[in-house]
Amino acid sequence: MSKMRDGVEDLCMIKSVDNAEICKHLKIRLGREEIYTNIGSVLVVCNPFKWLNIYGPQYIQMYSSATTANTAPHIYALADSAYRRMMSESTSQAVIISGESGAGKTEAAKGVLNFVSAVSGGGGDAERLKKVIHDTNPILEGFGNAKTVRNDNSSRFGKYLEIKFDENGAPCSGSTLKFLLERTRVAFQGKGERNYHIFYALCAGSNDEMKQNFGIGDANAFQFLVGGGVTTVSGKNDAKEFAEIQQAMVTLGIDENMQWSIWQTLASILHLGNVFFEGDQANICQQSHESFQWACHLIGVTEDAMSTALLTKFISTGKGESFNLKNNVEQASAMRDSVCYVMYEKVFD
Repeated sequence: MSKMRDGVEDLCMIKSVDNAEICKHLKIRLGREEIYTNIGSVLVVCNPFKWLNIYGPQYIQMYSSATTANTAPHIYALADSAYRRMMSESTSQAVIISGESGAGKTEAAKGVLNFVSAVSGGGGDAERLKKVIHDTNPILEGFGNAKTVRNDNSSRFGKYLEIKFDENGAPCSGSTLKFLLERTRVAFQGKGERNYHIFYALCAGSNDEMKQNFGIGDANAFQFLVGGGVTTVSGKNDAKEFAEIQQAMVTLGIDENMQWSIWQTLASILHLGNVFFEGDQANICQQSHESFQWACHLIGVTEDAMSTALLTKFISTGKGESFNLKNNVEQASAMRDSVCYVMYEKVFD
């Protein structure tokens, strides 16, 4: 194979279809900052781990006004192909984005949405729907993404986004199905990792009224936020992202009362994570009492009810007999974490 053929745009053109040959071409293309490569109708993306100036209105215009054969492989070309086929054949189209953590799935999904939003027609209602679809991104990323050792913005859940279009190609409705949320991240993070972005954004971006009413402040004060040993991400402004999330919620019709309830629930999770136990039969540590009071206050339950839920378990024999048994420290901690998992998942849903 000649040197001119190295780094081909479509891997269907290579003579030897094996891992070594495929990786060679992908490596050559990545070295030229050509991160997109076709395999027929499949698009392969190599994450360059830096921003490339190959997106935006200029490129959307280029890929929406050209045939696929005349343009280099790109996420916009894939989105254009799906949109054109939907319109010409009047059939539903699906774009499936898969890959390991850090592969660039979130950015690829943004590329598809940005392209379709730009090229699809419509008037006032359609434009509002486009903005709603666009503004779901900061909310989903805030509540569903986290820093991992491999990716500063890793999606810790799966999602299925469906957009419906009218006969003129304008979006008329949309829905998002979320599944497989990594609930355990709420209480545990690996070394070098963070909890979900929204917790750090809440701590950094809360106004004085929220801080006073929720008892929150520096992220380093909460056990659930320091488990991985990092509370900040290079180049990430948590306070700014909190403001963006708040604005996105307004666009989606989430009013101030509902937003307040969401922030209150998240704050209660943080305080509950600062509740620790001691003794053979678990009791709440004295130094955790303030956090325990805050959690009960924010959740809206009495301290007795919360103590019973965390420190005891109810066992029924099935023969009409029942017992209340005291939890040990491990069991009480597991119960605390389970309560936090359920609350966070309810907010996420």
